[in-house]
Amino acid sequence: MKSVILSSIAVSMLFVSCGSSSSSSTYQDPHSRMHSQMHNELYQEEIEKELNKQVGVFAGIYNGTIPCKSCDGIEMSLELNEDFSYEASTNFKGNPEKNETAQGTYDLHTDGIVALDKPISGMLFFQKKGTELIILDENAKEIIAIDNAAYFLRLSAKKKGIKFESDDPAIKLLMTKWDEGLLFQAKGQDGNWALQMKNTDSISFISPDGILYKFKGAKPLPSMDPAIIDYRIVSDKAEILLQLTEKPCETNTENPKQTFQVTLNFKETKKKESQTLEGCGTFVPNYKLSGKWKIIEVDGTEINDDSFPNKEAYLILDPFEGTVSGNDGCNGFFGKMTNKGYQVSFGPTAGTLMACTNADLSAVLMGAISDKTVNYQLSNHLSFFAGDKKVMVLKRFN
Repeated sequence: MKSVILSSIAVSMLFVSCGSSSSSSTYQDPHSRMHSQMHNELYQEEIEKELNKQVGVFAGIYNGTIPCKSCDGIEMSLELNEDFSYEASTNFKGNPEKNETAQGTYDLHTDGIVALDKPISGMLFFQKKGTELIILDENAKEIIAIDNAAYFLRLSAKKKGIKFESDDPAIKLLMTKWDEGLLFQAKGQDGNWALQMKNTDSISFISPDGILYKFKGAKPLPSMDPAIIDYRIVSDKAEILLQLTEKPCETNTENPKQTFQVTLNFKETKKKESQTLEGCGTFVPNYKLSGKWKIIEVDGTEINDDSFPNKEAYLILDPFEGTVSGNDGCNGFFGKMTNKGYQVSFGPTAGTLMACTNADLSAVLMGAISDKTVNYQLSNHLSFFAGDKKVMVLKRFN
């Protein structure tokens, strides 16, 4: 999601002259337009960098009791996550019918203001001051009251990032690349070209001639074969038709084992001829998916302790080895998985064949992932989506 926090660095960039004129004319020559575009791109990059730095300062669990005219006080909890999602609850003491829970996303604004995407019990804006969140009014101004100190939430727990550690240098390198925003990387068979996709919606391509081309992000084209991913990537300077085929691939470079064969048709706008290039590539696994996850919801049905009396339903994900295992509440299972950016593809699963007391629910659970490709969102919970439909929600084991 896009947020609008502005640091002093980013604000200063906005007012740098860059050779602009104060003329009122609306004409802008092509060189000036290109310069302005580069300027705006750099400005947005600085905002994104600053945003990523700042969100960790805000993330945490905040609690407090707020004055209430119709009850004995409102106990409020607000949990801010580093992916700009939140969970909130209010408990009206003595007036429980007004209790609310909410979850959604939030934005960061100037002066340390947090803006929820929808109000909870009338509260929408908060301002961070030290270890407290000051509750603001509907105009994002401080509430004028006899006891202003009562309108705040105090940090009770700092959100801990998901920890995953490895002694394997190759895995450590992939973890660093993910944190830097790299989703996919590919090279020519002899290393004569290179392509990178980043989660900042940017794609860079170095041609065999050593020229760097930059493109905006592109979404995969519709495909009948889940093992093939096609992209059409276009800018004013060049066009790329990119096909990724999920198949082991070897290069003559330092990374001999890759997971995708890459065919790239490259054409510069000013030229009639195109080049067909072959190479290998791989998606960078999201290490934050790694570990054991308890299944708490499947296809809209809550999974609790009573759902499976004798066992827990869970998944163990290993995006580096490309495996998934777990239990459907009765039978253990094992299968393959591939992490492709913000998608996970699960292969067919195999497991034990014990008789189950809640076989229908176990079947729904397995049907949600077995031989399926799902999108995912990861915050304090891990959610899988098929299109716009949420098919599974999981919670990390402590």
